[in-house]
Amino acid sequence: MNRPRTALSDDVSPLGSTSIQSVERAGALLRLFLPSVGSLGPTDIAQRSGMSVSTAHRYCAALRRAGLLRYDPATGRYGLGGGCIELGLAAAESMPLVELARPLMSELVNQFDMTVVLSVWDEESVRVVAVNDHTSTTARITVRSGAQLGVFETAQGLVFLAFSPRVQQRFAQRPEMARVAASLEAAEREQCAIVTSLAGPTSIPGVIGAAVPVFIGGHIAATLGLIGPAESMPRSTDSPVIATMKETAARLSRQLLA
Repeated sequence: MNRPRTALSDDVSPLGSTSIQSVERAGALLRLFLPSVGSLGPTDIAQRSGMSVSTAHRYCAALRRAGLLRYDPATGRYGLGGGCIELGLAAAESMPLVELARPLMSELVNQFDMTVVLSVWDEESVRVVAVNDHTSTTARITVRSGAQLGVFETAQGLVFLAFSPRVQQRFAQRPEMARVAASLEAAEREQCAIVTSLAGPTSIPGVIGAAVPVFIGGHIAATLGLIGPAESMPRSTDSPVIATMKETAARLSRQLLA
């Protein structure tokens, strides 16, 4: 008598159901680090996943070899690795976030005639995933898509620090946190950050950057930033420009949940 096929038996391939199950378990293990967990030890992973500690060790070692986890020998803890960053950036380029953001970014450029930047978090810094610099000004301000932005020196970085527990945990021991504490409180309260210049060796004199958060559910997914000359950019979070940026980010957040 033939046994009815189940969903599990439909999934069986020449690799065998055990191999498929291993992939599923590895994927579930990686998801333990989302959205607000910076690092975990093998015991933590075992407890959260239901694996034994020895099994958790084996999975972590395999994922580390694949570049999907990184290991800190000083703490004995794991975090998401560079391979996840690469996959995340590739996903960001193709996911609805970028596709949905582009027309909204064009609206902002047309309205304010300043460069608009969409950025995500890549585990080390803020990463630019989309730029619209089609302004009419002769001195165009541009940011390269794929560029990394400083965490403590840019409006985008401050917004991620203000709204992402995972980013806060990652940089909790950095001395710069004390310096930007007031700015982070203001960013969380106002849902916006404004930085009067892009600090560092690649700084652009006379430029102001502003950024607001984009959410998926209750978690920050990206920042929408505006960059322009000091004489044109707002310096106060109650500016009509900032209000429009917040409205645009809220529209994008709603579209991402649709």
